[in-house]
Amino acid sequence: MPVYNFRLFCAAVAACLLTAVTSVAAPDDTSLQGTAPTPQDYYLGIDDILDTVVFPLGRSSHKLARRQSPPFGTRVIFANSKATRLEGNRVLFQYISDDNRTYIRAIRHGLQASVASPDLAGFSTAEKIVFWLNLHNITVLEQLAERYPLTKVKTALYGRRGRPGILEEKLIQVGTAEFSLIDVQQMVIAMSNSPMVLYGFYLGSIGTPNIRRRAYRGETLWNALLDNGEEFVNSVRGTQVWGKRLKVSQHFKLGTKYFPDFEADLTAHLLSLINRPHIEEKMRATTKLSATISDWTLNSLNTSGVNFGAFTARSLAPLASAQVGSVDQRVTQFVTLENPRLKRLPPELREFARRLRNQTHARWGDGNVTIETIDRDKAKDSKENKN
Repeated sequence: MPVYNFRLFCAAVAACLLTAVTSVAAPDDTSLQGTAPTPQDYYLGIDDILDTVVFPLGRSSHKLARRQSPPFGTRVIFANSKATRLEGNRVLFQYISDDNRTYIRAIRHGLQASVASPDLAGFSTAEKIVFWLNLHNITVLEQLAERYPLTKVKTALYGRRGRPGILEEKLIQVGTAEFSLIDVQQMVIAMSNSPMVLYGFYLGSIGTPNIRRRAYRGETLWNALLDNGEEFVNSVRGTQVWGKRLKVSQHFKLGTKYFPDFEADLTAHLLSLINRPHIEEKMRATTKLSATISDWTLNSLNTSGVNFGAFTARSLAPLASAQVGSVDQRVTQFVTLENPRLKRLPPELREFARRLRNQTHARWGDGNVTIETIDRDKAKDSKENKN
């Protein structure tokens, strides 16, 4: 199967859907002409989207982010103050253009139209799970990109005052059947006896499992879910030990089917994924479990809620003209200390950027990445000493 440039592949998808996408050239390769695209064809498009817009931060150090101090002259902290705020892969929502949204929408519609009926006849169980996970996640990404800018996603997901949220609307049509994202979640959970599928749902918030840089595939599904599960459970987004109490993410409430004795069964599951001996020891000593950890902040690179797009837009080329895989390089170029615009970023993102600069020569996603908020007093003293 040939791998297409993102723009060219989306043009092929748009042509199949009879959707006019302007300023996109027709693909030179004609191998898809006369054939109906399969879900696997659209997974290639999802790969390109995710590889372009997902910015991985690596594994958590399982340390709570330090408490933030309010800006000078106020007691109000405008930024995300959650102890989980510096973990999890990020999506570069602020750089997704209208054309990019059109491409993402075309991929989503093409994927759901690539099968005749929701029973997915002829698909293995793993392939069915892959289809629904990929369709679920690209739909969430599409809908959040449509609503950006936003800081908190809980209301967008679940609605408010009688208005349905993204998860409740019948956004997906496969064959003649319409589904909400909650319907999709329930179908996937019903298909599998393994709680690992819980780590496959992307929900757009920092406090939920990671969005990956590739679409799921049948042959690698369980390894990918295991990787996501280990990352989540070994982060403070997933688990925290407070004395004799084990706090876990609210996300696990989605999988009550897998944990009939919620506390005992979930604890056993978490212990099977913990790979930090000192955390495992503390976890085994707990006597109470509560699913209370949450962080509904959008998993954008800018978690402060401050709009800095006016000058970053001049720093990075639009994704529509970007080559796949070039975002990491362009972001690290932007966050170099020599960049004068760096001084205009919110303190949290400024320190975030400095840490990224130090990771320029590392492979994203490998090893541990520790990110902390800036200590303003130390920073001020350091500046005075230099002067």
